[in-house]
Amino acid sequence: MEMIYAVGIVGFLALAYTYLIYPLVMWFWAKVKATDACLCEERVIEPKKIAVVMSVYNEERFLQQRIEQLRNLKYGTEVLIVVGSDGSTDRTNSILKELAKRYANVKAFFFPRRGKASTINDLVRSLPENIEYLVLTDAKTFSDDNAIEVLVSALKGEGVGIAMPLVKATGSKESVYFDMEIKLKCHESLVFGYCAGAFGNMYAMRRALYVPVPENFVVDDLFITLQVVLKGYKTKVCGNTSSYVVPTDVWQEFQRRRRIAAGNWQVLKWMVARTFKFPLSFLFIMFSHKLLRWLGPFWILSIIASTSMLMVQFPILAIPFLVLLVAIYVIKPLRNLVVRFVVLNAALLMGFFDFLFKKQRGVWNPTKREINL
Repeated sequence: MEMIYAVGIVGFLALAYTYLIYPLVMWFWAKVKATDACLCEERVIEPKKIAVVMSVYNEERFLQQRIEQLRNLKYGTEVLIVVGSDGSTDRTNSILKELAKRYANVKAFFFPRRGKASTINDLVRSLPENIEYLVLTDAKTFSDDNAIEVLVSALKGEGVGIAMPLVKATGSKESVYFDMEIKLKCHESLVFGYCAGAFGNMYAMRRALYVPVPENFVVDDLFITLQVVLKGYKTKVCGNTSSYVVPTDVWQEFQRRRRIAAGNWQVLKWMVARTFKFPLSFLFIMFSHKLLRWLGPFWILSIIASTSMLMVQFPILAIPFLVLLVAIYVIKPLRNLVVRFVVLNAALLMGFFDFLFKKQRGVWNPTKREINL
């Protein structure tokens, strides 16, 4: 009995630390240590040395809008834009061919269905030797006009290997998550010079640091971040530019989170053998921000088990529990937050078992989004 209670207390403390205490400590530490609020200095850049890299699969709804939007960014008509279709079966290929004919700086590649990692690897290999900076992005994203300029400028800073913008959701459903997550990464970057992985919708990196992603890996952005850190470079969040993602419904978000969760465990398994090659500060970030959250479903189950045992022994404790349930139901913002938290942890749990039983592959269907860009 005492063991169940002890495990429940550990679970509660772990969740409280990773979701509340750690973000607050990072916020306070960043305020004490820095005053630039993650701003990245804008420097003169050479657009001919920059390539935007994008892997797409069945993106007929978003592809043209994204490429047109990229070309409308500052330097967007001067940088090289390379897009690889990963065995698309809708109108993506015909749209891509038309755009490549229309614009001299858009290059199209067509591959059999193999997965995002393999497509990006081949696209990077295809780039001319003069390309020094990569901007990796997705079709279901759009960005501020200065995104390319700010991100590549940041890479010219001493020791910076990856630069990422703020990430915002165009709808309210995911905005709270993105706001909290990107602020935490911003604070980590200010305090330690690292953050727990780039947001995969858009980030820039030095080409010389790119290492091919294993073809079966799902979370390419985290793997690439780890490789950059292993090479002695830092990651930076640029608060003076933003990228925007299109919201999705709860079921699609669950599927996406489940896939990412399985991919996270893939990367962690790869990382374990190289643990002592990483800086201690980065390991601290990964433990506090990532690993404890990936274990969240198990912390929650331990809390449920210990709380249930307590309520059996002391039925009076059911009253505050019922009051809490009523409050969650009545207060809509709180209800939405709890629903997202439950969906996230259910996906983390399923993703863990997908990894355990090797169900996750490097090929998946893209997340369906609710609106056009």
